[in-house]
Amino acid sequence: MSCSLNSDKRRSKSRNVAKPLEDAHAEERPYAKIALKFYNEHAQANYKLMEPGDRRTVAVVRGLIHHINFTAKKKDVADAPVEMFFAELTTTGPGIRRATTCQCLGPEKDLSGLYLVMKVCLMCFHLSSTTAIYVYVC
Repeated sequence: MSCSLNSDKRRSKSRNVAKPLEDAHAEERPYAKIALKFYNEHAQANYKLMEPGDRRTVAVVRGLIHHINFTAKKKDVADAPVEMFFAELTTTGPGIRRATTCQCLGPEKDLSGLYLVMKVCLMCFHLSSTTAIYVYVC
């Protein structure tokens, strides 16, 4: 009897509650900021973060690997298009997170709608769609 009460309590606590729109990607924002800083430094560019996107995390032996998509725009170009980015970050300990790669995928408007609808890591989707095997890595 107590087991069913505990499981009922767990279920009621774990219900998915829609986040308000303004903070829908609040958890992803720090990841996107780290990645964009990495990109700006290595590409000698000046982009500003527009919207953090979806993030997927995989546990590996030495920590966590995160894939994130986000949009950014060049700061110094008045009519610059919003561009989509992909980044991979690692977490190797408490507070130890760094970007390992960040790539600009081009203007967001030029990307296939399938990427945006499926809500998967853009890079993993791209890699899996170029092979005969369709798997979701993230």
